[in-house]
Amino acid sequence: MFIKIIKFSKRERVIFYLTIGVLLAAVFYNLLMEPILKKWVTINREILVKQTAVKKALKILSQREKVKLDYYKYTESINDASNLVSYIEKTSTMTGILPSNIKVQPIKKDKLTTECIIELEAQGSFNNILRFISELSKPPLFITIKKFYLTSVEGQDFVFKGRLVLSKLII
Repeated sequence: MFIKIIKFSKRERVIFYLTIGVLLAAVFYNLLMEPILKKWVTINREILVKQTAVKKALKILSQREKVKLDYYKYTESINDASNLVSYIEKTSTMTGILPSNIKVQPIKKDKLTTECIIELEAQGSFNNILRFISELSKPPLFITIKKFYLTSVEGQDFVFKGRLVLSKLII
């Protein structure tokens, strides 16, 4: 059929056709099937990645209300801390104290209460520092003093510099 010049025996024709069949199958597999299978695998991987991303997004979306609630609590606690810092600054200027280096520590939460801790350095006369401390511990905030260090400033007789760690319980 293909080759009329040489006559093959029946056995040679079978081997010849099998060889051509194997070659055609190899060409078909390498030129068509292999690229299609590779593309198929990459598309399946992309689908799996997108499915995982959608599952994660759905999980987060299902917790939307909880996330919103946590966010509002966080912003509320930041507002409480900023209100507390502004109150401390206002009280310090009212009592004649120079506050510096005010640091708000991370808010500690227990089962029933939330504690806001603020570190600050203050400078002023001894009487002004005492008045500042007593003003902080009065209502409405009832700020407690956890630590208090006081040293005199060199070269100035009646001026003291102190470091205070203040705490406010938020219910």
